[in-house]
Amino acid sequence: MTTPTPFSLGSNSKGQLGIGHVEDVSTPQPVTFHLEPPTCGIKKVAAGGNHTLLLTKNGDVWAAGDILLGAYGPIEVTDGTGGTGGAEARCSTRSDNEENKQQQQHQNVFRQIPTLSKATHIASTWTAGIVVCRDTDLPASTGRQIVCSFGTELKGELGRTQTPREAPPETPVKIEDFPPLGTAVVDISASLNHVVVVLSDGSAWGWGASRKGQLGSIPGRGFFPGPTFIPNIPFPVKRAVAGNESTTFFSDPSSGKVHIHGGWKYKLKEHVPKEIPPWQDVAAGWSSLYVLTNDGQILSWGNNKYGQHAPPNLPRIVEMAAGSEHVVALTEEGGVISWGWGEHGNCGPIPHEPGECVPYGALIGRWNLIANAKFLKDGSRITGLGAGCATSWILVETEGLVL
Repeated sequence: MTTPTPFSLGSNSKGQLGIGHVEDVSTPQPVTFHLEPPTCGIKKVAAGGNHTLLLTKNGDVWAAGDILLGAYGPIEVTDGTGGTGGAEARCSTRSDNEENKQQQQHQNVFRQIPTLSKATHIASTWTAGIVVCRDTDLPASTGRQIVCSFGTELKGELGRTQTPREAPPETPVKIEDFPPLGTAVVDISASLNHVVVVLSDGSAWGWGASRKGQLGSIPGRGFFPGPTFIPNIPFPVKRAVAGNESTTFFSDPSSGKVHIHGGWKYKLKEHVPKEIPPWQDVAAGWSSLYVLTNDGQILSWGNNKYGQHAPPNLPRIVEMAAGSEHVVALTEEGGVISWGWGEHGNCGPIPHEPGECVPYGALIGRWNLIANAKFLKDGSRITGLGAGCATSWILVETEGLVL
């Protein structure tokens, strides 16, 4: 059995990299798991402002980072020996661990969220986590799902219109009556303050901020506190990606169809490529969009102030992940490369004057090599990538690794 070995680099002031300390790093470091690591590979990374969620292939959810806002999820109370105080302590409330929180404002290793299992999708806003799980109260054959949220909402990010707000922020709470009966969540994406969900019937729903029209232009509605149908999309939606002030919808990968809500500041609509070839993946940064075509090319448009656009002469790409203002990509030859704004080390080491910040445009038109599969031991492989708010992630299944 292979063991998952995620590596992370970049911003780490709240321990969101999960590497055992709170210093930024510019070279990939193996993450640390509390007690025993997962027994299967990592399927997805969802990184928020100062927290990170990991979804395993068997549906468990792990988290690291800032705990004061609750986006970390339930906190395990230690018994003074490094272990937990029993099952009754595993889903503690704010009242019985407030002192512990004040003493330790972050968790710099990954811990499993014990109340979430059979998860299928995860997403993170700046201060909240969203998890889609199979409804274990019903037979698996029904395919019925529930959507839970935890953390702190600034503009409706928790999606709870019918749920009292008295629940501690770290407690996952079910979003009532969603998804609608007869549908299932097939895709989910989130940015700073809003969430967008694609359902199996081709509809798109969202909640959170919409002042810039990212969830549709409805006069007088600056945000939506609960799941809301997003109108005026001229095709069945297959994928949706959330930017800071935009949401971009894609139809079937071979159709070339794309539709954008919001995104006026960086003229995302005006700069859509005239032709979008068949694609294998799509992604959004805060203010830029990316399409990974079937032939391994990346189309990009939007803001390029920090070098977010795909550099010229990229090697053939097989996977990509977009963070707030940077991109991580896996080449066909097994190199992990990154470009964009790398102030916190998330794009690898970038030469700059001692004591000064990394220049905004240090990687405009070029990329950094941050890891390479050729250094993996035999039988190990890179299985995925992740990117967040100045954080980068390399997912590896391995028995041993040298980077």
